[in-house]
Amino acid sequence: MDTLAHVTIGTIACSRSGLAGGTRGAVNAEGKPVYFWSDWTFWTAAGFALIPDLSSFGAFIIQRIISGNFVPGKPELDTLPEYVFFNYNLTYSLVIAAGVGFLLWFFARPIVIPFISWPLHILCDIPVHSRDYFPTPFLYPLSDYTIDGISFGGNPWVIYTYWSIILILFSTVVLMRGGIRLKLNGGLDTESSG
Repeated sequence: MDTLAHVTIGTIACSRSGLAGGTRGAVNAEGKPVYFWSDWTFWTAAGFALIPDLSSFGAFIIQRIISGNFVPGKPELDTLPEYVFFNYNLTYSLVIAAGVGFLLWFFARPIVIPFISWPLHILCDIPVHSRDYFPTPFLYPLSDYTIDGISFGGNPWVIYTYWSIILILFSTVVLMRGGIRLKLNGGLDTESSG
């Protein structure tokens, strides 16, 4: 999946502005609704959802831009430095993510729900990464087993499918919060009815 899709799914599923906020959504100390940009769980979920992509390919892209050697597109495997593979294995592992989640549960419990966007990223990638190019090493370091998924890069219907799922998730959040109603004066009212 593309990085934007991971961030979108992570924030919809794992922030108080999204599904994790239930029917109320994110609220301030007085219990009043707040916009997503004021919700720390939204930004924390976005950050955790970015970890796998940014720690491997993000670092490589930044290195190439700084060195003046950036070439858009999918790089050949033999051109990638070893740290890309090492970081990829670490950050695409459900085993490693579970260990981090376990530590957060004991030392930073409020972050646990937004953290789930990281393992959610991994779970979403398992069926859409083929063994030909960066299969998801979800059992690393216990096993090198991977699933030969359908590459999202060469199959537009895969991209349409996951963006449709994102739209359904977003619609679910809107409907849970009372939907979008038209005001009598003709403007849009996005506040929940209850």
